[in-house]
Amino acid sequence: MKTPHIILAMALIALASTPAVAVLAPEPESTLSMPDRKTTTFTSATSADTSRAVAVWRQFDGAHERIQARSLEIGQWGPTAVLSSSNGDAGSPQVAVSPSGENAVAVWVLEDGNESIVQSRWFSNGTWGVLKQVGTDTEAAVPQVDITSDGGTALVMWREGSGADRTIRVAWGHDGQWDAPDDLTAPGTDSVTPTMDLSDDGTRAIALWRRYAGGYYNVESTEWAGSTWSPPQWLSASVQTTSPDVALVDGGAVATWVEVRDATLRVLSARRAAGQWGEEDVLSAQGSNAYTPVLDTAGSTAAVAWRRDDSGTGVVEAVVDAGTGWGATQTLSRPGESSFDPHVSLSKDGASAMAVWTQAVGQLRKVTGAHYDDGSWDMPVDVSSVSALAGSPTVLVDESANSGVAFWRGHSGTFGVLRTSRVRNIDDAITPPATGRSTPAAVTGLRVKVRKRYARVSWQRGEAANSYRVVVKKRGSKKVRIRTVSAPRTRFAVTKGRYRVKVSGINAVGQGPSDAKRFKVPPKR
Repeated sequence: MKTPHIILAMALIALASTPAVAVLAPEPESTLSMPDRKTTTFTSATSADTSRAVAVWRQFDGAHERIQARSLEIGQWGPTAVLSSSNGDAGSPQVAVSPSGENAVAVWVLEDGNESIVQSRWFSNGTWGVLKQVGTDTEAAVPQVDITSDGGTALVMWREGSGADRTIRVAWGHDGQWDAPDDLTAPGTDSVTPTMDLSDDGTRAIALWRRYAGGYYNVESTEWAGSTWSPPQWLSASVQTTSPDVALVDGGAVATWVEVRDATLRVLSARRAAGQWGEEDVLSAQGSNAYTPVLDTAGSTAAVAWRRDDSGTGVVEAVVDAGTGWGATQTLSRPGESSFDPHVSLSKDGASAMAVWTQAVGQLRKVTGAHYDDGSWDMPVDVSSVSALAGSPTVLVDESANSGVAFWRGHSGTFGVLRTSRVRNIDDAITPPATGRSTPAAVTGLRVKVRKRYARVSWQRGEAANSYRVVVKKRGSKKVRIRTVSAPRTRFAVTKGRYRVKVSGINAVGQGPSDAKRFKVPPKR
């Protein structure tokens, strides 16, 4: 298994008569960690409907780095719980939550002197259980955790050892108790950066890591099919790799990683089916560096977002595979605004999604996000206020991707803190900025004239629009054509089939409401 009410209601009433447009609308942000203590790393997970959530972070208590947590229940965050022991410095927290939100497991590493161990606590109906050590390893690092839908079984994966003798280990947990660990790699093989995914019923799991061989760290994987782990299988070519990620899909799995080839960093992917990994696909554009791919899956669909370098400016891009191959790469971030740290979360059916990322504002930062539906991403919306340290955002959506909980690193004025906000995808949720400027009015009079080889699209200008975003998608096709034009007209080459075109105005404030029309080629007579 791999987030102000009154103001939003007034916006809906005021704009109820205009055509609908999908807009991300963040609620006021709040701070989860103590503002007078330094918070560094964090992690979070939610229930399937996002009404419940658990946030876990690392915070200095004046003597040691401690793992702390808060849980969300019916719109309210509960008190802070200290999870780690007080006899060392804790770090690398991870958490997994069952779909109901009633159960969770948190893991982390505790460093005490020369030892580094994996610790954990199980969470049930609002209460954290007793502190447990996972296994007896004393050089543990970077733990990962996942949980089944009934909340009774969990899987932990970590790296053990140091230097060239680093192995990948796993342990199963059942109702708060941990089994003895198993080795996924042999001693002396130098394996690093573990990641994994567990199925809802616990009968399938996929594990991925990088193993040193032939002068490079290559991507390797194994699968659990209910009784044993399969022999490890190579995914990548014999070149340097980094940033691996993996997730289950119906009938298999999808993996992503960054390959370093000819001094260029590229995002690659492979899909697993019938117990074998397929050929790798190059997802990012040739000739420019791409970094930090983030993967999410739902059913047979996979979505990947990453940052690409464009002459020194970070550009956030994403691509979706609905099980039939990767579609066209789309740009999520605004032109000319350096953006990085993307995160993406899919709806249960894989047809919708939300993404968030960090956007540079001079020397400061803010979190920005966008919604995906009908094969295209909407214009981005600011999710957070501007902060000295805003960044590392994540978003976890409900089953429809119309509501989610976002988390990010913020700043109290003195220390780094953990912030959060609920983000909703609401039609016509655009409200004018405080400056009095507003987004464009809806376009009207949308018309489509179908010719032999092209379709001409025209419309009436929307007030305050200085350009227009036109999205055309053919039914049954993965390809989405997106065009920005200054005149209220354009045309697209078409072939036989059914299409949907959507047009909205754009200005410096943002994107206005859209008008949409469906048409057929050849047209009905």
